[in-house]
Amino acid sequence: MESEIIKNMMKHEMEQADNPNEDIWHWSEGSLKEGPYAQLSVKVPHMEGGKLHMQFTCADVAGLHDDMKEELGTPFVFLGDSAMRNYGIALNLSVKHGSIDANNLSSLSKAIGKESDIYIQSLASESTDYAVMRFQGVVDGEDNKGNPVKMLDFRVGDEKNRMLIAFSHIPSAIKSESMNYPELRGEWVLAWLCARYFEDLSKEEE
Repeated sequence: MESEIIKNMMKHEMEQADNPNEDIWHWSEGSLKEGPYAQLSVKVPHMEGGKLHMQFTCADVAGLHDDMKEELGTPFVFLGDSAMRNYGIALNLSVKHGSIDANNLSSLSKAIGKESDIYIQSLASESTDYAVMRFQGVVDGEDNKGNPVKMLDFRVGDEKNRMLIAFSHIPSAIKSESMNYPELRGEWVLAWLCARYFEDLSKEEE
């Protein structure tokens, strides 16, 4: 699965910051809260408004941050600030208001909302309105213009609650004149995480 994702990801070109600041890569000693395993979760209420706020944790948060520095060159993700957290990373995605994608997310949020037993606590607060995103593999799909794309396939809560996120047509990062550091695209970062931490569950079930 790692090779399948990497084969379809747009190549990441490392770009230097205009004014590098080494402090952005460091957490206070002893403050990291590493998880027992890799887990990706999404804040369900935000989906109603066409937004995805996701948290990722793993058993080696320090290693994750080091790899981001070495392989990605920036901790900043589009639609947010630094993605680095003491529990791992956080990132956001947003779809156009009134679009088919927005309506699909709203419907998915309502479906998940009926399953009270699937909620878990936020990694950053006492909020209990998150649900685990279980990675299933890579599937073929189309973007909003009908062009073929590769999509990350997730289940949220019940097996029928499917979330597809296209990634193959997304550049790894953007940088405008107003940005000191380049900002990573969230879809690309998701693909990077899935390639590193998750197996293709669909193949395991065959």
